[in-house]
Amino acid sequence: MAWESGFASDYRDLLLRLKEVITGSTLITMPVVSGTGDGVLHGLHTTGATAAETWTITCTNDLVPATFSVVGSVSGAQASATADVPYTYGTLSFIITAGSVDFEVGDSFTFAVAVNPLVAASQVWSVERWSGTGAKVVNYLVSSVYDGTGTYNGEKAVDLSTTTYWSSQVGEVSGAWWQVEFDKPVDIRKFSIGGYTHEWPTNTNPAAPKDFDIAYSDDGISFTVDSSYVDQITWLTGEVREFLLTGTGGAHKFWRINIAATNPGGTAVKLYSLKLFSQPNALFNVAYYGDGYDAVLRGPGTAGGDDIYVAIRPDAYIHNGPNWVLEGSLGYASGLDSLGQPGYSNELITSPQPHQPRLPLFDAPFKYWITVSGRVITVAARFQGISELCQLGFFLPYAMPEQSQYPYPLIIAGAQSGGGNSSYTSFNWQRADDGHSLVFSPRCAASGLSGIDAAPSPVRVYTPYNTWAQVANFYSGNYNWPYGEAKTLTTTPYQMMRDPEGVGSYAAYLGPMLNGKYPLTAICLVDVINDATYGELDGLKHIPGVHPIESIITDDEDQDWLVLNNVFRVSSVDFVAMRLL
Repeated sequence: MAWESGFASDYRDLLLRLKEVITGSTLITMPVVSGTGDGVLHGLHTTGATAAETWTITCTNDLVPATFSVVGSVSGAQASATADVPYTYGTLSFIITAGSVDFEVGDSFTFAVAVNPLVAASQVWSVERWSGTGAKVVNYLVSSVYDGTGTYNGEKAVDLSTTTYWSSQVGEVSGAWWQVEFDKPVDIRKFSIGGYTHEWPTNTNPAAPKDFDIAYSDDGISFTVDSSYVDQITWLTGEVREFLLTGTGGAHKFWRINIAATNPGGTAVKLYSLKLFSQPNALFNVAYYGDGYDAVLRGPGTAGGDDIYVAIRPDAYIHNGPNWVLEGSLGYASGLDSLGQPGYSNELITSPQPHQPRLPLFDAPFKYWITVSGRVITVAARFQGISELCQLGFFLPYAMPEQSQYPYPLIIAGAQSGGGNSSYTSFNWQRADDGHSLVFSPRCAASGLSGIDAAPSPVRVYTPYNTWAQVANFYSGNYNWPYGEAKTLTTTPYQMMRDPEGVGSYAAYLGPMLNGKYPLTAICLVDVINDATYGELDGLKHIPGVHPIESIITDDEDQDWLVLNNVFRVSSVDFVAMRLL
């Protein structure tokens, strides 16, 4: 098993670092800071490095921007680094971001790189798919908006809803346009228009564009037409039409749909569903998700004989907040959507909204911890006073009374999902409702028992019955809710922490053992409907009491565990220990 901690530059940088760790790149220790300046060294990467050594980054000139010497204990002195400028030299890359207190000469960062034990243990993960530029959506602009309100603004064309849309102002047909801006160049090779609904049977056809083109720009001012389309008539309700680009425009930051005419009778342009794709066979709408890194990963198991499939897709839709979308599957098919692979974990959710488990992250430097074995990946993050955590891969299965084997004990666990009180356009770290919770005590965001599809949990498990089930300890404060929902599992001992008679929490009576240490207890997945315990989480333990967050405790076997809290919660039932090995 391998683990490391450090500072990621943002949610995209963390995925890059995860990819490097699981595929065997050298591991990096958390930088040790010395001196006056409060800047951060983040975005550390050592792709291709093989030697174990210690690096020291020292301020040699404190004029703004400060400059730093870069010295490796094996590699020796390298080219100097400058604050706020990305640094790359050989296999090493990072960036030093200045803080509110200026650096002084002699301030330093020290970190070590070490050989990744996954390589020696033959537990390196493979990358089945990796595509995308990492670009995120910055903004949507349109020529006009109907009635001047936000109800019909530009983002409504791509928000995955079939009942919302962008509409130009009445009277604007010729000359109307819709535009998306990315933070880095993206190559668009296909787009689609459609999704017209029964709610507007008298004007969907006239509102559809008839003559239009798609154009690109590098500055958002001067646009070049890539491809044009004419006589797109007789649109049917619900029809979606795809258009391949015929030009060779390449990658650009701005892309615009220019409308020259609507169908006869149209008094405004309406786009109910607009999708842009980076390749003719691409599957993700980059106008919604951004052209984020699209990863499908395969774990070999601890003995190298397993095929464990998980998928991660950064979501940079501007109103979601940066997060990872998480999926698991029973296999891998290159022609299918990364979040829709064979037997994928979201298939039990019938709602069309994007209800996959997600890991809310940050769009600025933040602290992270990664632990990996050949069977499971656990990622934790800390920023703005909260903890976020996800786990992807196998849990530790118990023998089942119904069958002698449990061939695919897969868990896909994030910290948020959709439904209930949560709009599907508000997946972010700022949410403070029940649906924002961690794998060891997952919850559903809703105020009433409206069904599992309307209030999905952020945790999914593949059961011994060859079906997916959700894991939820309670539903908007109702701790007994899982016992009435056959599709849902629960976790112990967290579910047992609550007194069913409402007197108080059992955890209030738990304290340290006689040796002064707190007991670490397995977190089990319990199916109360079928009276079975499926197994326990790998590398996560329950710890009672209230603890300093990020503290390290050592068990009786000299194993170190990192203590984290359940997002923003700090009661005696809201702490977990994460194994560091």
